[in-house]
Amino acid sequence: MIEHSRHVPLRDFPWNPDAAKQAIAEITTDALDNFRHDLFWPAHPLDDGLKDGSSSIYFGAAGLVWGLEHLRRVGAIEADFDFQRYLPQLLAKTQAEMAAYGEYAVNGSLLFGDMGTAPLAMRLAPSSTMAELVYMRADANTHLPIRELMWGMPGSMLACLFMSQMTNEALAVDV
Repeated sequence: MIEHSRHVPLRDFPWNPDAAKQAIAEITTDALDNFRHDLFWPAHPLDDGLKDGSSSIYFGAAGLVWGLEHLRRVGAIEADFDFQRYLPQLLAKTQAEMAAYGEYAVNGSLLFGDMGTAPLAMRLAPSSTMAELVYMRADANTHLPIRELMWGMPGSMLACLFMSQMTNEALAVDV
């Protein structure tokens, strides 16, 4: 699982909350400095040839925005940023990237598709359209034989749980 050429070796340092806060601040600053409104973020060089501007939770912008927003929401960072105006562009890019998956484009992928981007958009700019999108993708996944987090029902259930927590309403999907 660990490839020593790709991972920093563990070092035996005692826990230091101040050093952790400083590292989080440095990572946040680097992320915000590298944001490009037209393409989001460059791909990491070790991400196996991934092109710049990925939109997904797994590799791209939705995951970075979610992480930055989460850190701010829990008080771990004090950075000033607003990604709300980029949400339509992010959602459209995610849906365009999903179109490459052919018949799976209508299914919800929590980590690659708009099923992961929609709860992020809902948190930043609440909209019934995002709740309906998650419902539609989860419903489409009831007929999908995949049983793992990235593409299958476990990811659908998580997206529905996130959406339910934000909307305080439950929508039943027939299974």
